[in-house]
Amino acid sequence: MTEKKRQLDQDLVEVASVLDLLGRDLHWPKDKCAGISEVTSLDRDLGIDSLSRVELIGRLERQFHVSLGEKVYTDVDTIGDLIRAIHKAQEFHQKPTHNVGKTVSRLLRPYESDHVPLPTTARTLGEVLEFHVAQNASRTHMILCEDGVGESSLTYKDLKHGAMEVAAGLVRRGVRPGDAVSIMLPSCKEYFFCFLGTILAGGIPVPIYPPNRPSQLEDHLMRHSEILKNCSAKILVTTSAMSAGLGRLLKLKAGTLELITSPQELRIANEIVLHKAQSSDLAFLQYTSGSTGSPKGVMLTHANLLANIRAMGTALAAGPQDIFVSWLPLYHDMGLIGAWLGSFYFACQFVVMSPFAFLSRPQRWLSTVQKYGGTLTAAPNFAYELCMRHISDDEVRALDLRTLRVMCNGAESVIPETVERFISRFSLSGLRPGALMPVYGLAESTVGLQFPPLGRGLRIDVIERDKFLKSGRALRSSAEKQPSEVMRFVGCGQPLLGHETRIVDGGDHEVPERQEGFIQFRGPSSTLGYLRREDENKTLFHGEWLNTGDLGYLAEGDLFVTGRIKDIIKRAGRNIHPEELETAVGRISGVRKGCVAAFGSVNDRMGTEKLVIVAETREQDHKSHEQLKASINQVIADMLGSPPDDVALAPAHSVLKTSSGKIRRSATAKIYERGKIGKRAIPKSLVLARFMLAAIPAQLGRKISSIGAIVRALTIWILVGASTAMLWPLMVLWPTLDGRWKITRFGSQIAARLAGIEVTVIGKENLRRRPCVIVANHASYADVVVLFLALPFPVTFVAKSELKRVKGLRWTLERLGVVFVERYDVKQSIADAKRTVELAVGGHSLMTFPEGTFTRRQGVLPFHMGPFLTAVETGLPVFPIAIIGTRSILHPDSWILRSGSVGVHFLPAIECKVSVSTDRSPWQAAILLRDAARGKILEHCGEVDLI
Repeated sequence: MTEKKRQLDQDLVEVASVLDLLGRDLHWPKDKCAGISEVTSLDRDLGIDSLSRVELIGRLERQFHVSLGEKVYTDVDTIGDLIRAIHKAQEFHQKPTHNVGKTVSRLLRPYESDHVPLPTTARTLGEVLEFHVAQNASRTHMILCEDGVGESSLTYKDLKHGAMEVAAGLVRRGVRPGDAVSIMLPSCKEYFFCFLGTILAGGIPVPIYPPNRPSQLEDHLMRHSEILKNCSAKILVTTSAMSAGLGRLLKLKAGTLELITSPQELRIANEIVLHKAQSSDLAFLQYTSGSTGSPKGVMLTHANLLANIRAMGTALAAGPQDIFVSWLPLYHDMGLIGAWLGSFYFACQFVVMSPFAFLSRPQRWLSTVQKYGGTLTAAPNFAYELCMRHISDDEVRALDLRTLRVMCNGAESVIPETVERFISRFSLSGLRPGALMPVYGLAESTVGLQFPPLGRGLRIDVIERDKFLKSGRALRSSAEKQPSEVMRFVGCGQPLLGHETRIVDGGDHEVPERQEGFIQFRGPSSTLGYLRREDENKTLFHGEWLNTGDLGYLAEGDLFVTGRIKDIIKRAGRNIHPEELETAVGRISGVRKGCVAAFGSVNDRMGTEKLVIVAETREQDHKSHEQLKASINQVIADMLGSPPDDVALAPAHSVLKTSSGKIRRSATAKIYERGKIGKRAIPKSLVLARFMLAAIPAQLGRKISSIGAIVRALTIWILVGASTAMLWPLMVLWPTLDGRWKITRFGSQIAARLAGIEVTVIGKENLRRRPCVIVANHASYADVVVLFLALPFPVTFVAKSELKRVKGLRWTLERLGVVFVERYDVKQSIADAKRTVELAVGGHSLMTFPEGTFTRRQGVLPFHMGPFLTAVETGLPVFPIAIIGTRSILHPDSWILRSGSVGVHFLPAIECKVSVSTDRSPWQAAILLRDAARGKILEHCGEVDLI
């Protein structure tokens, strides 16, 4: 490292430490300064306003013992500009040796051998993309395969270019920060553009899957329309073919959809201002597969995602030297986060195949690993079974899997026999036994939760069946026991770094080792909860712990997962785990492996659950069916001591599955109880007709409600506009400010009555007619009208300078005493700040919204320092006003005015307590004023704190 580079790194750390201290005063998130670099913009990236910039430069001058001059206030844009200005000043002033006092080891690259830096300080996926484009733009990130053949590749630069075009198209079509954008696309480059493009536009991606078979169409339409309604998706991005048919059907049922489009229609080359996400913002919604109920939207933040990706990468020792080969669907967490986003972060080369390429010929997965020298891959248990059934011995011997370091088996139950046989058979291909890793995770923990040590190999626990089924005690079995007397479970390792798991009983008390119980977890990857599912959230969260919905036990540090809580069948005092039964039945010749469902069905006559086995078969004659039923009865009797209560044989695709291949036992049970197992599928035309008929009432209700709201809003605006047109000439021509205010207040009263808005004012006695600084929270355009109604005397509104550029508005506002301040031009902003001080000294009461703006997200934003510095400089008191309810009568996203109640709470004055005799600086005094005023407003306005 050169001396110049070393000095630059040292100065960068020192500037970061000054920024960190300033950030505490400005209520920045704790990690906001973690990723600063030379190109970090003071305005765009850090959001430092003009007056805070003045404070920052003053602190830097003191820290570096230099005088930076006036131009630095207006000419500096980035951290690099600041450091260069400091270096230039040091040429004229000898700088004393200073002690950085901080380590710079966090700036070192963790993979020096590969010479590829990683985004270790990034806080969002957008920042990860920006980092790689800045550092690794030409590096191949992705190879897209078709039928096992490399078709195209994408660099990080290509990825950003495509994402930017999608983001521009989404912004042009009205997507705002926080809007849900549903993506229903196959594995293709457009998927990646749309996912990242949605994030860059400020939207929330919601991946959903296209229907695989006509027989699944009705179920698909019902489930996905519920997803779209739950997340209030505005846009559905899908293929051109699907947008014309399936997309329109979904729009009928999910009334929030405004646009169905394709990636090609979205992409435009316009430049846009990218949304600057925070680590606490939602990154995307991962809908659970719904194996035990309707899909739930798991809310995952950028912080959740990056914490999980980093923890999994640590467990796998992942890095730029790795090549991840995946056929996993991109609408599920294992494929989306574990495979792609993990590769995206760690600069692995990501080789992506279509799921259908694998399903149609499983050998393609492993031959693609061989072709590209794959080091990492992952799949659910059924994929390993398919490989053993459909890859011939000759093909196994021809494969070379020596490059594989890790093959994760997760996303569904890991069957001991499957992993044992796979390792044994594919050792002929050079697969190392320690490469196959059973892992455990769930969407509620982003994706990963438990990983075994790297290279350890399998750990299978053999326990006594009878004692376990009766008491839940997982007692290790002796070697001489018969297979029917034991149960076997696979160890999934230990929690990821920073995460914890525990096993509890029904009272949330931890149970001893080798005792089955409910698996709970906590950690930085934990979801915020399910979107708009308060009832489910109550069962998900147990204090700081979250329920997985799974049962398991701990033994010698390993977690052994024994089944889903909702799938456990209770029979004769025993807890029966369906996975074990399904696996055993699936081994019977004539039964379709992986297509068996075991579940409990309520026996009304006996008052108990009866054990039912539904098994798919391609056999059709009666004799074969009888033989299969006898074999199933015998297998179950050997395991449980008695046969099942009923065995139902069914044709292919009768056992319902999630999009990830998990058995939907409860849904299959409902079909069984309705007597429809094995019935012929309903014709597609009838499914579509039935779905459209079911959607008609909801469509009519929405249309009527929407038309009524629009007609009412138009009527109100016409009446308000007419009354304003009559009063406006009188107001602007009236000679005195008091008179103009009275006329405006009268007009505001008319508008409120027409709209059915009732304004309640509390604490008006706290505000007296004397010079002061008045501050209020800002949630809606209606705030100004409400203040005109509530304020007892004229005040000088301080407004952003952009308003004076609106034709016809500037003169009107100036006649009401409004003054404008510049927010972006530093030189003009400082001059405007001086002018407001002069107005305050001259006896004016200044009224401002210190948030500067409002957003669609409910809550109080950070306050700018301007009004509080003015109060300190003039010695004037600060009067806080809490405005309650305006967001609901005129939402930031809408022009529809609603009736309702609004409150205006005048709070007691906060006196400025600073003088030459105190050791408190004006900046510190202003911070105290700001925090006191903001705290009082938060206490009374009814909105959350967005800091």
